[in-house]
Amino acid sequence: MKKTIFLSLSVTLLLTATVNGMESSNTVSYNDTMLDELHIPIVQYLLKGRPIDEALVNLKNYRSTCKKISLILKDKKIAHSLIDYMRRYMKGFTLATLDHLFFVLDTEKVTIYKNTMSAAKKNHDIFKKGALKSDWNDALRTLQNLKIDPLSYHVVNFCWIEDPTMDQTVFNAKNMLTQDEDLIRERNLLTEALSLDAPHAIISLLIELKADTNLIRSGPSALCIAVKKFLYCKKDSCTKDLQEKIDSLIDADANLDYYYFALGTSDENKIKIAISPLTMAVNARNIKMVQFLITHGVKNLVPDALLSAALNSANNDSPTDIIKALLKISSDIDAPSKSFKVPVLHTLISLSNPFNSEKMISVLDILLEKSDLEYRPMSGSAALELALTQGKEDLANFLRLKGACISHKTFVKVSKERELLGIITNRGHVKDEDIEKQLLTKFKNLYATICADAKFDSKIVFAAIELLDSEIVAFIFEQRGVVDIPQSIEKFPYGSLPSWLFVLVALYEQMPRFLNYRHFYIHSVKAVVALLLDNKFQKNVVNNEGKTASEKARECGFEDLAACIDSYSL
Repeated sequence: MKKTIFLSLSVTLLLTATVNGMESSNTVSYNDTMLDELHIPIVQYLLKGRPIDEALVNLKNYRSTCKKISLILKDKKIAHSLIDYMRRYMKGFTLATLDHLFFVLDTEKVTIYKNTMSAAKKNHDIFKKGALKSDWNDALRTLQNLKIDPLSYHVVNFCWIEDPTMDQTVFNAKNMLTQDEDLIRERNLLTEALSLDAPHAIISLLIELKADTNLIRSGPSALCIAVKKFLYCKKDSCTKDLQEKIDSLIDADANLDYYYFALGTSDENKIKIAISPLTMAVNARNIKMVQFLITHGVKNLVPDALLSAALNSANNDSPTDIIKALLKISSDIDAPSKSFKVPVLHTLISLSNPFNSEKMISVLDILLEKSDLEYRPMSGSAALELALTQGKEDLANFLRLKGACISHKTFVKVSKERELLGIITNRGHVKDEDIEKQLLTKFKNLYATICADAKFDSKIVFAAIELLDSEIVAFIFEQRGVVDIPQSIEKFPYGSLPSWLFVLVALYEQMPRFLNYRHFYIHSVKAVVALLLDNKFQKNVVNNEGKTASEKARECGFEDLAACIDSYSL
């Protein structure tokens, strides 16, 4: 009963304003529709990620809650976008699913959608047969016939999700699935034709039929696919054909600055890497394609491209000509990259190591022609301070030669911070209780000599939680009171981390000793959880997904951690 009342009230409030605001338009795009507002709490709650049968029952029950909702769902402007949403997020959506929607949504619009989906699937099958037999004549005839079909525009621009089981999700330690909007891969006939190496005539005909080169919202666009194939093509004839396809797509206003996300790793951590035609050309070390894209006006993702070019030069001894070409079009070299969320200079300092430091210095020397040595991203550390904190003396000496400076007070503080972090690390590895106590005493004495601030304390607490050192955390809380995270941070794939409990969830999988011996350390987990909750870090705080720390832990498969949090009561 409560659920029905909640849904009815929420829907009435959310949908009334949205529908009224759509009176002047007969077309509804995905990004502008009420469906974005339906994410919370209605459609997301009823449909997203649910098996198709359950979702359909929810939708029908939802429609029956009140007459006004039924009328809204029957609005012609709603049907197409709502079906798009269902196909994107529901498990097991097929052509037959549409038969169940005739009684819920506008019948005419559902019929059109079904015919479009059927025609697009037919063309897709013809494309696959053409690629398999290396004979595209049937595909050409079918597309020619579409010229007189009133649904041609809808058919060539129909999108579907590629392998949604994998592309909407990432795997965690327990092989549980967690949905991520950025990793969904959309496809249409244009992207499929390029993926299947269709002849240029097919691409030209699709463009003639008004195939939208910028329709894809996530996953590789038509231009991304064509550029990637060009970069890794070994035959001259193939290269020429792909260049013609790229030219046709650009002439059809393909967005050079479009990018999508794919999974990658950095220091064994999962990260989402932003990919665009420019970053692909840089990673392939193809200066001609880089210059081609620059000539045509590419502007987006330059920091990510610069980072890739710099790492190629530092780690693989690649020429620096691409770095210099990118610097010429970079309007703000200190802007954060999409992948690492911090400026290129700071990322390179963090990723440097004894094996690449000499080459890294050469790369930094080029970047410093436009980079600000004293820039502090998100009020954090300047380049020299970061290098000193991480113990990279060779980089620090180079930065000093380039004019970076740091006060004696800050230098002493950074040095002591590094020593404190080293003590925490040592405590995490020693097995002798007496040595642990000695290190704790050393930590307390050293900490007492530092004029700490919130940012400094948060680094210490973060390191202590990562190693489940409840004694260090307790000491900091005793000395400074509650230490909050300075600002809301996010960690893929765990979402936002609004409190230290969420940090514990995000770090849990990465604690190597836990993967095989977690049951031996559960007492340490309980100690940290109790300590955090005793210090007013409420367990009911939610992240940007509306989930508590225990709910997020359970979603990720960390049942033991979730149980620890749930069992604790103030």
